[in-house]
Amino acid sequence: LNWSFQANTKSSQKIPKDWEQECYETFLRLVFLIYTEQILKTSIVNHNHSSIVLIRSDADYTYEEWRSNQVAIHRWDKKCVFISLISTRICGVHLPTQLVWTGKMAYSLPTHLYCKQVEAEAYIFSNNPNNYWCSFVTMKECFEKII
Repeated sequence: LNWSFQANTKSSQKIPKDWEQECYETFLRLVFLIYTEQILKTSIVNHNHSSIVLIRSDADYTYEEWRSNQVAIHRWDKKCVFISLISTRICGVHLPTQLVWTGKMAYSLPTHLYCKQVEAEAYIFSNNPNNYWCSFVTMKECFEKII
């Protein structure tokens, strides 16, 4: 097809020069807290947020034939992005996933029927009216329903 998708590849965050020392010090703090507070390993949870874009929402980029003069972008204003919060206990147990959505229009949110089907499998759908990132309310919901 001879298509190309290009955008800025500049790194958004820089790794500190002393990252190994910082990781080691964090490890020592965790060991100290776990030992002194007698924290059970089933109580230690790692959360990872992943942003998932279902429809490209940026107005500047799309796929088109190489060196096209005019590029039409369809539905660029209809943003469908959500956050997937994946949680794992240190003992290796994977906890249910929380999906945080935002949107005021029906096309930007999953249907109620789909939500019920997936929630039956222990997933949680949350809605943050301000944006698709986790907020205090969605994190509280995660702790109450998952952890």
